[in-house]
Amino acid sequence: MQINKGHWRTMLPWADSGLSFRQKYHFIAGWIPWVADAVNLLFTFTSLLWAIGVVAAPKYFDLPLTLFLVPTLGLFVFKVAYSIVLYRARVPCSWSQTVGASIAGLSLIFTVGRATLHGIFTRRLPFMRTPKMEDKPALLAGLTMAWEETALAMALWIAAIAVWLGQGHYYPEARIWSALMVVQSLPYLAALFVSMVNALSTLQFGRTSVVASVPHGAA
Repeated sequence: MQINKGHWRTMLPWADSGLSFRQKYHFIAGWIPWVADAVNLLFTFTSLLWAIGVVAAPKYFDLPLTLFLVPTLGLFVFKVAYSIVLYRARVPCSWSQTVGASIAGLSLIFTVGRATLHGIFTRRLPFMRTPKMEDKPALLAGLTMAWEETALAMALWIAAIAVWLGQGHYYPEARIWSALMVVQSLPYLAALFVSMVNALSTLQFGRTSVVASVPHGAA
């Protein structure tokens, strides 16, 4: 995003920047999925805030029209379909590996979306190393590394249940919106799942390494 802000004029179709039209197209197209993650993150916070309004002050907050809910579902479907089609076409892997790659891609939506928004609205952002937390229990490490995604997933589920119980009996739009918020939570649940798999795999690898390093006589 910093590059885009600094060189957006060179991406204009009529700009004589030394780049061909195809180069400009592929550069911009390569960043569209990243921007889509940022838009998805904005939709998530908007859904939560609107759900609070619908539940707490239904006289002032109407249920969103179904037409406005389509982009959120479309972004999710695009993300999953894009990942599966890309891997099946370009990477020699099995279907289980393709699904795993799709889950891993979904798990990064929050991180990529937040970084994209930071890049749009800030000039400098320091490089931040991911905390490894080798000295922490696996469960605690997995939850800590994905605590923000876990909190968002829980908030979406609570909002979905509240909207369903509050207005789902009377309005089909409320049920549709509740279901959509559950769909919105899937990328954040994927982040928790991947984090836990990583933490437990690290723990298992550490145990295997310790056992392998012990002499047979000592065992």
